[in-house]
Amino acid sequence: MSSRWFCLIGFYFCIVLSHLYGQGNPLNEIIQLPKDIQLTTKKDYLDYLSNQYQWVFSYNASDVRMESEAPYPNRQMTLQVLLYHLFPDELQEIIFVSPDKIILKFSKIQVKEYSIAGYVTDLNTGEAIYGAYLVDKTTRRSAISNERGYYVMRLPKGKAKIDTYYLGYKTASTNIEVIQSTLLHFKLESDNYLDTITVYKPSSRLQLADGGHQVNIFKNNDFQSIIGQSDIINNARIIPGVQSGGEGLSGLYVRGGTPDQNLIMLDGVAMYETSHVAGIASIFMDESIKEGSFIRNGFPARYGGRLSSVMDIQLKEGDKFKNNTSISMGLAGATAHIDGPIIKEKLTYSLSGRTSWINLYINNLLRKFTKYDDILLNYHDLLGKLTYHFSESNSLSFTMYNGADRFQLTKENTFENKESNYTLHIFDKNGINWKNNVASLKWNFLVGERLSVKVQSGYIAYQNGTRSSYIFNSSVKDSTNSDILDVITKSIISDKNLRIDADYFFNDNHILRGGINYIHQHYNPTVRQSTVFLQGAEENITDQDSAVYAGQWQFYLEDNFKWADKIFLYGGLHYGTYSNSDKAYHLLQPRFKVIWSPHDRHMLTASYSRMAQPFHLLSNSGLGLPSDLWVPATTRIKPLLSDQWSASYTFNITKNLYLYLGAYTKHMKNTLEYTSPVELFYFLINDQNITPVYNSSKDWERNVYSGTGHSQGLELLIHKTSGRLKGWFSLTRSKTIFQYNEINNGKAFPAAHDKPWDMNTGVNFKFSNRFSAGANFVYNTGKAFSLATEEYASYLGIKLLNAEGKNNYRLPDFHQLTVSASYHYENKDYIADISLNIYNVL
Repeated sequence: MSSRWFCLIGFYFCIVLSHLYGQGNPLNEIIQLPKDIQLTTKKDYLDYLSNQYQWVFSYNASDVRMESEAPYPNRQMTLQVLLYHLFPDELQEIIFVSPDKIILKFSKIQVKEYSIAGYVTDLNTGEAIYGAYLVDKTTRRSAISNERGYYVMRLPKGKAKIDTYYLGYKTASTNIEVIQSTLLHFKLESDNYLDTITVYKPSSRLQLADGGHQVNIFKNNDFQSIIGQSDIINNARIIPGVQSGGEGLSGLYVRGGTPDQNLIMLDGVAMYETSHVAGIASIFMDESIKEGSFIRNGFPARYGGRLSSVMDIQLKEGDKFKNNTSISMGLAGATAHIDGPIIKEKLTYSLSGRTSWINLYINNLLRKFTKYDDILLNYHDLLGKLTYHFSESNSLSFTMYNGADRFQLTKENTFENKESNYTLHIFDKNGINWKNNVASLKWNFLVGERLSVKVQSGYIAYQNGTRSSYIFNSSVKDSTNSDILDVITKSIISDKNLRIDADYFFNDNHILRGGINYIHQHYNPTVRQSTVFLQGAEENITDQDSAVYAGQWQFYLEDNFKWADKIFLYGGLHYGTYSNSDKAYHLLQPRFKVIWSPHDRHMLTASYSRMAQPFHLLSNSGLGLPSDLWVPATTRIKPLLSDQWSASYTFNITKNLYLYLGAYTKHMKNTLEYTSPVELFYFLINDQNITPVYNSSKDWERNVYSGTGHSQGLELLIHKTSGRLKGWFSLTRSKTIFQYNEINNGKAFPAAHDKPWDMNTGVNFKFSNRFSAGANFVYNTGKAFSLATEEYASYLGIKLLNAEGKNNYRLPDFHQLTVSASYHYENKDYIADISLNIYNVL
């Protein structure tokens, strides 16, 4: 009896155990796929099984392409059969771990990858598009087009869908079957009604080929110049950390730097003067510009020779298919632009010119508001580019620029003292003039599909001169006296350079760049002072004794790496040598940058840059040297050096609204400051017949001190970039100081351009496709200057004024409001824009 029960119990236990095992091991379970289910990729099938049966699949994602298309299975099969069907080549073993985990072991099959490369161009003009963003929707791999519009993307074998984006253009999409390396070109269609700046994911700003994210200052035209024109230099002033010199002044002061410390490149040629007098406009004309980017931290290693910022401006090559003409006129002058094909799709041209007519009415307009009897102001620009396209990947271009300024102020004043019968009549004439001549020849070509090469030679001849002439006629009773002072300064610079740059595309996440540049330089800075008019000397004061000939070699290497669209790493090394007949300097400049985008809307950056500048711009506000003088590094004068650390955080609040927070600290070495010269007019003030010493060649070397500088700041920017209502709020809190052992008793003092608070805010509202209006308000702390607080007699027996400290006072805070309105009209024959700009409303 017991044996029978024992057998029955054992049999029942086997049945139950078999049933439990069949339920517990899902590999034998029958999978029924619904007829209407839409599953495409292998990942789609695993996601469906996980959701439907609560199984957890574990595998090494690097061993298999889950986004690839899955082979179509039968509607009913066991899980084990289904898995082997989905992964026929990769799956080696399936392991079930109770209660619900399924481990998939794949063989490490090397999926063959191919290069997809090509050019991104404008559909209507054929112009290359720099900075277009291309992404494969299947693998999420991406690439950025370079300055020639060229891109390279490595994709695995299989189907791909590539979308191409660029600001102001319609998105282009292409489906391809990747079976071999292929040339794939994209022609983007412009959309004039699209807002120019719309960035949602901060990570999309990570331009791998450019050493990280850059600010596109050409695409934002909401901020206009003093004469109501859109201007690329003015566009940069809305960026926190970027300040202007003040009302009626040109140049940019970036993170404690001065205008000479900005590397502004015109089609690859470094410029020395980029603004017209009184800050009226820059030398760049919007009609001729293709792209403009601005960098103020994390400098790529290919840039060298300046400390504070980089503005890289690329010019249009001209329409490949049709001729275009544009003319604009305003209160200051007129601009004309033409471009088009000489040989269709082969040889193109682009030519822009500008001239001023402000001199025709400036005297009558400003005489009531100034103390000057006569004002002379005129300028001109001529910019052209000629390009021959041998093929899509091979082109040769020639660029030229000619521009000049002339500015002169004349006045006469008479002072009388009837009690002493004393009369003093003063006549003074102050003038400044400069001119630029630039030429460049550039050859772009590809070596294979991964190596892009650029060979360029350039030439620039720059001259800057000032002249201040004074006549003092005094009379006391029956005696009369006449004194003259003539001060002339001149800077002559010429650069000739040859450089080679190469970009090697390992893949869409890794790019290596390197290059070499040689510059032959000629400097001739001169100052002359005389108590008689130097007749005809303004053009002939320079001599060979004051000339300095120098050579620069620049070598650089950059490694750009992007990982999973989340982390961007950049490392670069710039090595430069500067040598003249007496001294050689070796300048090693490491660069580093890391960008982390933990979420689609958040981006954090940190960077370090060592920069070197082998020349100085001496600025003096005294009467003896009332001008700027460009001088090279010599045996006594060392090159400028700076070390900058920077960090920032960007948050995209909505699709068209983002917040930027930044901080920086920068230390500068070998800065220069003029000594405090004896006032050149002492012989007039004290009625002493003493003749000033004439300045000899290189006298400027004995009239400067060398010291250090430090700048630090916090930055805030809130920017709404698209929609009918656009605007920005930019705020900078900063501090810039200098220290010299021989000045201010060795104590640190604020820089003349130090502005602790700087705010720039603006708004623009688009009422319709034709009419828009806006306003821009600027506020900043007043400029620092030295104010004399005591008088004493010097060892020369003359009276001198003394300030209690260098830059011990500040001018009143500056604020200025500008309002503007514009009307746009177009038909099939022409496009017209009419704008009104009212400057300094408040």
